[in-house]
Amino acid sequence: MSKFIRNVFILSVVYVSILTNSSVAHSYTFKAKGYAPTSDFGNKVESIKLYGDNLSRFNLSSDDFEIEYIDGDNTVKEKVDKIQLGEDYVELHFEAISYNTNFNITCTKTDDLNISKNDIKFDLGDSDKFKSGIHKATEDSEILQYRLYTPQVTSDEKVPLVLVLHGGGEVGSDNSIQLTANDMITGFASDRIQSKNKSYVLAPQLPAELKVNVDTTGKIGWNEPKIKQALLDTLNDLESEYPCIDKSRIYITGCSMGAMGTWGMITSYPDMFAAAMPVCGQGDISLMENIKEMPIWAFHATNDPVVPMYGQKDQYKYNNNIIGTKTIVYRLKELGSNIKFTEFSEEDMLKAGVRVDENAIYNHFAWVPAYNNEEAIDWLFSQRNNKA
Repeated sequence: MSKFIRNVFILSVVYVSILTNSSVAHSYTFKAKGYAPTSDFGNKVESIKLYGDNLSRFNLSSDDFEIEYIDGDNTVKEKVDKIQLGEDYVELHFEAISYNTNFNITCTKTDDLNISKNDIKFDLGDSDKFKSGIHKATEDSEILQYRLYTPQVTSDEKVPLVLVLHGGGEVGSDNSIQLTANDMITGFASDRIQSKNKSYVLAPQLPAELKVNVDTTGKIGWNEPKIKQALLDTLNDLESEYPCIDKSRIYITGCSMGAMGTWGMITSYPDMFAAAMPVCGQGDISLMENIKEMPIWAFHATNDPVVPMYGQKDQYKYNNNIIGTKTIVYRLKELGSNIKFTEFSEEDMLKAGVRVDENAIYNHFAWVPAYNNEEAIDWLFSQRNNKA
């Protein structure tokens, strides 16, 4: 299986190891740090550094270490590619694996250097810039955990806020995986974007039991009424807590299930948002009148088999008006909208590094080229809501 396939997350499946991940007891004391920077396909563990007194006494080589993790139904064991040695440290380098996969590292020379993922303190790059928050449940809204990036601002400065809704693979309660599955969210907090477009970045996590699947659970994801109210309440609370947030520049974006939520939020609360950027989602075509004047730039891949660009899939269709992006675009243009739309061919996806030639399902990954489109990002931040 290719490196690309092993390290990505799709709408309805998250590849997570079932290896035990409890900390390992050692008679020799050392510390471990890992480097797992953000990327288009999630945070990837690229190296691990062990620190301890007189580590050189073990006379270690790369052949002495083995990494084990679960990939689908298979247990994978790999050797370390190379190591760097010092008197009091050893740094292990290997083919990158997903941070969201549990793993164990075994040292064949001494059990004292066996290590599990839980033993390691990771540098997660831009993911580390976010702090945790929670919206407490009310009579009208669900409990909702979130992560928030807060930029450095002066007291008289006004900056926008971007609400980013994750896809179906990042549901849960860890309030973490929405940051590490891909860099859709963390990209907005990167130095590259913040240097041009300073903003707050709000990244909630949908509880797993509410993941969209009309067929089996009847749940509709971000479009659950109490979730939409929780999102609205959270935005209002943050505007009160952070007076530097520019209420005329609240933006919303999301991919896959998050794009479904984006369409749902803007059609329900059109006066809240200055602009929207839905990527590979579906929406209720009967509500497009509500947003015909809103600045929108939508994205979808031509051959998306997960969320079809034109049509419907029963597990996402919570009423008969739910339809794909391109059909929505046609409808909005009929209503006089200036909506922008970018369609990605398979060639476009390959140019973006998405290996659609290995598996057609990766045509769903329109978020990779979409969020690397600097013109679109700059466009988003240039929009202003005159009704706010």
